[in-house]
Amino acid sequence: MISLKTKYVGLDLETPIIVSSAGITETVERMRRCEENGAGAVVMKSLFENEISRTSPTPRFKIIKHNMGSYKTFTLFSYEQASEWGPDRYAEEVTNAKAKLKIKIIPSINCSTEGGWVSYARKMEEAGADALEINVSCPHSSITFTGKEVEKEILTAAQHVREAVSIPVIAKLSPQLTSPLSMVHALKDIGINGVTIFNRITGLDIDIEAEQPIMHRGYAGHGGPWAIMYPLRWISAIAPQVNIDISASGGVSSADDVIKYLLAGATTVQVCTAVYMNGYEIVQELVKGLTQFMERKGYQCIDDFRGKVCSRILGTTEIERRHLVVAQINKKIAPCKAACPIDQSAQAYVSLIAEGRFEEALKLVKQENPLPAICGRVCHHPCEAECTRGLIDQPLSIAALKRFLADYEMRMGVSPIQSVKLDKEDKIAVVGSGPAGLSAAYFLTQRG
Repeated sequence: MISLKTKYVGLDLETPIIVSSAGITETVERMRRCEENGAGAVVMKSLFENEISRTSPTPRFKIIKHNMGSYKTFTLFSYEQASEWGPDRYAEEVTNAKAKLKIKIIPSINCSTEGGWVSYARKMEEAGADALEINVSCPHSSITFTGKEVEKEILTAAQHVREAVSIPVIAKLSPQLTSPLSMVHALKDIGINGVTIFNRITGLDIDIEAEQPIMHRGYAGHGGPWAIMYPLRWISAIAPQVNIDISASGGVSSADDVIKYLLAGATTVQVCTAVYMNGYEIVQELVKGLTQFMERKGYQCIDDFRGKVCSRILGTTEIERRHLVVAQINKKIAPCKAACPIDQSAQAYVSLIAEGRFEEALKLVKQENPLPAICGRVCHHPCEAECTRGLIDQPLSIAALKRFLADYEMRMGVSPIQSVKLDKEDKIAVVGSGPAGLSAAYFLTQRG
């Protein structure tokens, strides 16, 4: 029988899916929804010693869409701040969660002083926490972005917490460290039980019309499906070299992403953005997809395939560099033409329009499309989505240019089509007068 049970920093989890620290894990009721949908644990929304971070501005989320022709992705730009509670109220929520839920509860703390790290850690242990996350990597405010001796400060904070409590301690790291592998080695040496690889990257987006940063007008964390590859790279390097539990974080949008992280050597996999975008039910989909993968592959437990990819990653000197495969390109075709349902060569007539040679452009259009006035108005113009001009600024308005030519023909009374002698004895009947029937009659007539 297939089992998803996972041991993480000494804790027995029903599944390897953990819902990350965020507003979606702030209260008992929200944590309950994580449990009901199949998560093995939750990391609570971080408690900050810096009180100003307990108040979030509005708005604090923005979905930024990235379109490059038919290739589309998005970024969740977030300035969500810490828990609004102080340490006493936060500890109360930990105790309530432990009393009401079966899921493992992992509080998260982010402090700026030695006393803060020690007192907050002890308070969480006293509240009944199963383990403790030390958030030294928040993209809004953390040790990682102080501009000081970052690695040294992280290790110092971790040491203080490790000495203060007996429960498992997990360090959540930033992808912007100089050497993640060296940092994990050092954390392991001082007794840290696990690491989360990685927190979100800090970044900036700009409103070009207002000429200022978007939203709250400052830096923010950002993530999305694109973010998975960098954590995969480092987890696959860390897992074989350091005997420490790894919780993968970043870019999880489907069960395939969960599987990739486990194959790379992760112990557990965290999800956050996908829950914000799709609701808590996405956790069920992740669990279901992981189970189906294991059934298909014949795996009984996650250890059967965890880290399997690590030994298959080739180094620089091992990569096969002989050219064993040669690309065969049968024809050259412009992206706009490839996207067109009737394979119309838009680039040719657009160039003629640019030169003011309208009748020639119209003739070229009608060689392939007898209904430019209609297509220029009703076509959903997939050609424009593939227009390479869009890589520079905006795609050309191909449909509007086609409509212009058709209107020019009617307005000026010109006809680029020469009369054709009907010299064929055979007769063909076209049934139907829709676009297909009219086009068929048109092209048959052109052939006599």
